[in-house]
Amino acid sequence: MTFAAGGAEFQVMMGKTKKFFAVSLSCMVVLCVTVFVWIVSSMSRKSEGTISEIGMIYMSEMSIQLKQKFDAITELYLSQVEGIVRRTPPGSVSYGEEFLEELSLGSRIRAFDFLGLYTKDGECEVIYGDSVEIIDLGEFEELLVMGTPPFPLGWIPRGISCFCWG
Repeated sequence: MTFAAGGAEFQVMMGKTKKFFAVSLSCMVVLCVTVFVWIVSSMSRKSEGTISEIGMIYMSEMSIQLKQKFDAITELYLSQVEGIVRRTPPGSVSYGEEFLEELSLGSRIRAFDFLGLYTKDGECEVIYGDSVEIIDLGEFEELLVMGTPPFPLGWIPRGISCFCWG
């Protein structure tokens, strides 16, 4: 009988041990799931912040590069216009057919779509290409009067928008 009593105690002890392990395993699973959820949400917040920061850095650098490229293209076209002026200086040639032909040749060589002479009141004499309709003529005239090189937007009669260099 002692064996039977020992067996009952053993069974009770085994039941308690199983219950302890079951409760411990359940607590560990709950703890692991809680830690996993916390880590995932923390990483998600940090990822969103990091992605936003990378996006801001990328857009800032792209803006700088686009500005540099725009400035370089602007300088290139202005130097080409200066090349036409140097090739046909206003003081060396009298205004006439020869002067207009020289200007037209200079614009064809540089692959310009349009070359025109504008007066300070906005009147245009087309030298080469299709005429261009300036979108904001008032601002264009103000810049001409101030002596600032204007860069207006315009339309070619075929419905194509263009950027004018002056």
